[in-house]
Parts: sequence; structure tokens; C-alpha cells
Amino acid sequence: MITLSVKTRDIGVKAKALRKTGYIPGCIYGPNLPESIPIQIEKRLAVSVLKKKGEGGVVNILLNDKNIYVLIKDISRSVSNYSLENINFLALEAERQIVSTAKVIVRNRENIAGYAILLTDEIPYQALPADIIESVIIDLTKIPADGRVTVNDLDISCNKKLKLLVPENRVIIKVNEIRKASYGAPRSDNLLKIDDK
Repeated sequence: MITLSVKTRDIGVKAKALRKTGYIPGCIYGPNLPESIPIQIEKRLAVSVLKKKGEGGVVNILLNDKNIYVLIKDISRSVSNYSLENINFLALEAERQIVSTAKVIVRNRENIAGYAILLTDEIPYQALPADIIESVIIDLTKIPADGRVTVNDLDISCNKKLKLLVPENRVIIKVNEIRKASYGAPRSDNLLKIDDK
């Protein structure tokens, strides 16, 4: 899980002045907190996190050596240049499960003789905030020609801390051998778009 280090914000400092120093104002709030917590985040760190997570994403905030699991709730940007202006976070209860998704990341497409078709790009599940996982990785070199991978074939299916919200026989990806016959060849728009981040 992504960890974002933040500092407590002096509410006496105006947001515009804070942004000029390279920080973004924000707030952590939620029913399990006695009161909302004003925070400031280094802009470069905030931008980096938002490249990987958007609204609804779960991250771990490190504030004064304390971990707070949060949901990215509100992202405010400038109307004129779309620059980041403010981020608010909803604090999650550590002992209450939430619904999240693991992104399917595929590796080594260039090393297979056939072609791959990705049928499911996210796997939804339920877990405690501390047990959230971001992604599952599939190595195409380990799949035989005309083979397939189901949810049950992935390590995520063995993780006892997660409750999967899809059938374990759901096909995630298929690898098809290229046939010599011209008919029945795959259309280009059906081929897998590889995410090699």
C-alpha cells in the first residue's frame, strides 16, 4: 500500500500562501475521529500519489509517526491550469473491512509466440485497510500456448485476509497460439493492451 507522509497544518496560514511554499493543504476527517485534522502535503509527493491513485483509492497516511488508513475523497484542482489545490481524506476504521480492487498487470508480452487477450483488468475483493493490495502480476512466459489464467490460479486467491468478490473460475487472461490460416485471426482491437508499469 502507498504511504504518504504529511504534516499538521497551521490553519492560520492561508491556502494560497501555503501552495507558494510547495505544499498542498488538505484535511483528514471521519466519524471515527474526534475532530478533523488539517494537514499539509508536499506537492511533489501528492502529485506522485495521484498518478497511481485517484478518488476512491486507499492509501496509508503517516502523520506524527502514526499510520492512518484513508480513502482519497476529494481532489480540488485549479480551473485555469488544472494544478492541484487541495486533497481531503476520509479516515477508515482499522477493524472494518472495505471493498477495493487489485489491478491486473501483465508482463513479458514480447516474449510469447502467440497473442494474449485480457478479459478482466481488476479483481474486486473485501479486506481490512491494512491488508489492501494494489495489484496482481501475470507473467505471460509462464502460460502455455492456448492456455488461460483464472482467479484461482493467482496468489490472491490464497490470501486468507481477502474475501474475493468474483468467482474463482473467472478467466482473467487467455493466450492463443497464432494459427497459419488467415481466417479466424484476432482483430487488432481485441488484443491485449499491456500495462507494464
